[in-house]
Amino acid sequence: MGFGATTSTIDLATDIYVCYMFWSEGRTDYFLMTFASIVASMALQLVAIVLQNEKRGVKKVVFEALPVLIGLKPAVDAYRIAGNLMEEAGGAFDNMTEMVVMKTAELFAEAIPGVIIQLLAILTSEMDTTAASWLSLGASVLSAGFICASISYDYDTDPGECMQEGRNSAK
Repeated sequence: MGFGATTSTIDLATDIYVCYMFWSEGRTDYFLMTFASIVASMALQLVAIVLQNEKRGVKKVVFEALPVLIGLKPAVDAYRIAGNLMEEAGGAFDNMTEMVVMKTAELFAEAIPGVIIQLLAILTSEMDTTAASWLSLGASVLSAGFICASISYDYDTDPGECMQEGRNSAK
């Protein structure tokens, strides 16, 4: 869990840095695409935060939104799952489902688009490609792969899901 959270955070950090690079180099098309993917990922995660915590009050929504806005939501989710922390009453879904929703939003709005944008930028660049571009591409690929693998693994090894599967197959 810690590796996945670290990978996601590094992916976001490198995407932000590359976004800045595109801006400073005057490559506004790639800047806008990268910026839009980061904003889309955060927006989807914030929508999930609101849905998860709307019955818990505005203060809880704001508190839960902060890790998304500073890029540490994967670490918070990993801590909750690894620590087997109990869910608070009033949530729309459990901790595992929340983590999967966040990972899915990150995968489809940031990691996969990040790979595509970085590849396009590298292939169409007339300048020498910087190490930061390759690092961001690698981080996005690693993050996307790890997210896919961990979602599958988390559900396959979740005791609650295994119990539910056993009940469903017995019918």
